[in-house]
Amino acid sequence: MSAIQRYARTEPWDDGVATARKSHAATTALTTILQTYGRTLRLSEAGQSVALVERDRIASGVTGRTTAKITSLHGLRYDYLADRFGLDVARLYAEANEAAIDDIESTVDEYDVDCGFERMPAYTYVDSADEVDDVRAEAQTASHLDLPASVVDASSIPFEGESAVRFDDRAVFHLRAYLFELADRFASGSESYLFERTTVTDVDEGTPCTVSTDRGSIQADDVVVATHFPVVDKGVYFARMKPKRSYILAVRVAKNPPDGMYYRRGDPTFSVRPVPEVDRLVLVGGQGHRTGDGGSTTERYRRLERQARSEFDVEDVKRYDRQLREMIVEGRAEPGFIVSHVEPLEKAPEMYERFDEREEGVTKVLLKP
Repeated sequence: MSAIQRYARTEPWDDGVATARKSHAATTALTTILQTYGRTLRLSEAGQSVALVERDRIASGVTGRTTAKITSLHGLRYDYLADRFGLDVARLYAEANEAAIDDIESTVDEYDVDCGFERMPAYTYVDSADEVDDVRAEAQTASHLDLPASVVDASSIPFEGESAVRFDDRAVFHLRAYLFELADRFASGSESYLFERTTVTDVDEGTPCTVSTDRGSIQADDVVVATHFPVVDKGVYFARMKPKRSYILAVRVAKNPPDGMYYRRGDPTFSVRPVPEVDRLVLVGGQGHRTGDGGSTTERYRRLERQARSEFDVEDVKRYDRQLREMIVEGRAEPGFIVSHVEPLEKAPEMYERFDEREEGVTKVLLKP
C-alpha cells in the first residue's frame, strides 16, 4: 500500500458558491454521495453539484483512529436482537451489515483503491464456561439469518477462551487510504466542493436550505448532517449521549499473528486485528470505559500492554499520543499506527431503533436503509 501524502481540500469561497446537496464528515458523507448519485464521484456526470464540509481534516477524527474492522459480527448481538425485537428486525440489521461489507469491496474494486482490503474471518470469543450457551445461541440465530456463522471450541482459539462464534469472509482495510482516494476523486470534479477546516454554525431549513459556516454560507436543496453527533442538535441528543473511550496499541510480534479478527466479550474487552500489509503487526485494543470515568490514561495503556504481552511474544509496542496527533493534523507527519479514539454511541432515532449501545466496527456508518 502506498503512503498517504496529502489531504484533498479546496480554498475559501464566496457566499453561496455551492447551490448543492451537502454532506458533512468523511465516511458517512462520502458513502452517502456514492449511494445517492449512482456510484459516481464525478458529480457533473450525474448532473449534481455537491459540497462536503469538514470541521477539521478528512479522516482526522474518530475515523482515522478506528481499527477498521469490516464485519457484521459485533460481540453477541443477533440473539439479543431477535429476542427483543423479533427475527425480522434482526434480519434487517444483518442484511444491512452484509450489504455494507459488500459495498466497500465493490467500491475498492471499482476505483482500484490501494487500501489493503483483505477478507478474513471474525471471531467473538468468551473466556467463561458460563457463557458457552450464549455463544451457541448466537451462532444458531445468526445461521437462521443466513449469516456465515459457526461455533468453534477452545482448541481453535489462539487465546485463553472457552468458545467462539466465527463469521467467515469479513474484512479489514486502511480506512484513511480508502477515504482519501474517494475524497481526491470527489474533489477533482468540476461540480464538487470539499471544504476542510470549515465549521458549520447553523442550518436554516428553508427553500433552499442555507448552511452557515465560519468561512461563508452554502445554499443547498438538501442537507445531510453526517457527523458523529448532530451539529444542529434540535433533538436534544446531547442529553442522551454516552461517549466511550478505548485504547489501541500497535504491536509487532515475533511470529505471524493468527488469521482473523478477534474480540473478547466481557469486562474489560480485548480486541486483536492483524495488519496484513505490515509484517507481524497487530492492533490490540480494549480497556474501554465511559469517557471521564477511566482514571489514568497511562495506566489504561499499561494494562492493555500487559494483556498483549500475555497473549503474544511481543517485539515492539507503539501507541498514539497527543504530540503525534498534533504533528499529523498540521501535516508534519503521517500516522503509522491507529491507536485511540473517543466514540459517541447513541444513534439518532430516525436512523436507528437504538438496537444497543455497544455498536462496533466500520459497518455502523455504512448501513444501507
